[in-house]
Amino acid sequence: MPIDDVYMKSFQNQVQVLENMKTGIEAAIGRAQKLLAEVEQQVNDGKSTKEAIEDVFKKK
Repeated sequence: MPIDDVYMKSFQNQVQVLENMKTGIEAAIGRAQKLLAEVEQQVNDGKSTKEAIEDVFKKK
């Protein structure tokens, strides 16, 4: 296998790892936004921020 092919394959693998990390980060952001929306809804319903956070994280 020519050295250029080795470098290209290594680069492609690194790109794939970064794409997988990006997907994981996007999923984590989505989950965090969902939790924040739940906390915000409870605060809007009259709970304190502390109570809302505790309630949301007790459910998880």
